[in-house]
Amino acid sequence: MKRRLYKPSLSEDTTRTLISVALLAAGAGLMEFLTLTLLINLRHSFYGISMLEKFSDVGRFRTYLIFALTDETYALLTTTKVPDRASKSDFYLYIAILNHFYWITGSVIGAILGSVLEIDMEGMAFVLTALFVVLTIEQYYHSKAVFPFIAAIVAGVVSIVLFSPQNMLLASIIIGTLILLSHEKMVQAKRTSALMADTDQEDGL
Repeated sequence: MKRRLYKPSLSEDTTRTLISVALLAAGAGLMEFLTLTLLINLRHSFYGISMLEKFSDVGRFRTYLIFALTDETYALLTTTKVPDRASKSDFYLYIAILNHFYWITGSVIGAILGSVLEIDMEGMAFVLTALFVVLTIEQYYHSKAVFPFIAAIVAGVVSIVLFSPQNMLLASIIIGTLILLSHEKMVQAKRTSALMADTDQEDGL
């Protein structure tokens, strides 16, 4: 059986670096490189916007919480209820610090073990995907909005059908974003129409 060196779980910064190197090695153009990098990091803008209210009263920890807002930390902060009588700022801080600590120590331990051991890691590449599947399921159970999940599935399926695996990620991000923007615009239009109808009805009375 083929053996290969153990590779530790990749942090987000490492993942972005490897994607950048792969694009450059494949001869990708500058605009493609910049666009993909921007879109991969763009999700943090949405993370930050959705956390404005939660972070509004966390005091001196706010700067660190913003800095430490990874995918996993975001998932926990948006699905985990602050225990009764617990400090909201302390609770958020402990989650962020522990996740930060796990990433760093896990990467260091993995790098050390990988330099001295040879372990068959066949199939382990799916671990990170499985992690995000679990986080998505938890988000679904705690979310009041179902449409974003439908939009993500549609964007993924369309991207798989119409685009190559190399371009699937970029395409799905763009398609998903367009679907969500279009849906939000339609919702706002319906609200405006309903408000105008109520106003006309009140004027008629």
